[in-house]
Amino acid sequence: MHARWRLIFLAVALGAAAAAMAAALLRRATHPPPAFRVEPVRIAAGGYRLAGDLYRPRVPLRRSTAIVLLHGSNPRGASLALYPALSERLAARGHIVLNLNQRGYNGSEGPTRVQRLADLDFVGDAREVVRRLPDVLGGAPGEIVLAGHSFGGGVAAVAGLASPEVRRVISISPGRRIAELFNDTRPDRLSYVQRRRTEDLRLAEPIPIELVRPMLASYDVEQLRGRLLEKPILFVEGAREPADDLAFTRELVASLTGNVSHTVIPGADHYFGAGVVETPGGDDWRVIRPEILEALADALDRWLRGKNP
Repeated sequence: MHARWRLIFLAVALGAAAAAMAAALLRRATHPPPAFRVEPVRIAAGGYRLAGDLYRPRVPLRRSTAIVLLHGSNPRGASLALYPALSERLAARGHIVLNLNQRGYNGSEGPTRVQRLADLDFVGDAREVVRRLPDVLGGAPGEIVLAGHSFGGGVAAVAGLASPEVRRVISISPGRRIAELFNDTRPDRLSYVQRRRTEDLRLAEPIPIELVRPMLASYDVEQLRGRLLEKPILFVEGAREPADDLAFTRELVASLTGNVSHTVIPGADHYFGAGVVETPGGDDWRVIRPEILEALADALDRWLRGKNP
């Protein structure tokens, strides 16, 4: 009799264990673990400690690609919705991504007062970051790619082509027609950049107006015109960006010799699916057209894998 009850209890226990295992498998199927993990990092550059988020894929590519992503001009720096969302999508495709706050932005240290052009050396910072990246990663990746968007797209192009550690460069909607739009005939535009960059960097005093044009020129992709490129570069734009900007990039690309690619994402504006939405707490940046961001990530991933973007 006791043996019979023991068998019954054993059957019940096995049934409960099987049910628990089935429930765990169901949860895993419906809520799979993230394809990547994120960790905050600090990296020294230009005498400052720059902050960023490092995205590591759980299943990296056989030959790992490490992308340093530089943001555009905005008070939130690398935390603006576009950049974490793009980093997540690239990491999910097997790429390591360092979503970096440039000097003075968000959690990164920077000057409290700008007195000379060296205080605004974003290009120098990017070059130093890629040199130090293997220390952050715990070893050298298969390759380093320097990428950026908007103001960061210009910094990535100039710094990446000049840095021997960088194998490939991605420039997403960099500043275009800078010399045409920001010159002494339009002091209002120079003043706008002065005010906006001063606010972004949380400076105690305005950037001297005489430094604004040299700052913009330091990462102007116009300086690449007519060059023979020693490494591959990809230019990416949105189809809904200003026609004059798109024409500028077509002419720039046509002037370059070497491995240069250019792709335009259909339906995209300058922010590639990110935008401002109203929330109970006020206006906020969100990804409002994820299909456009997916198209951008797909184009970058194809190019990184050696295919047409």
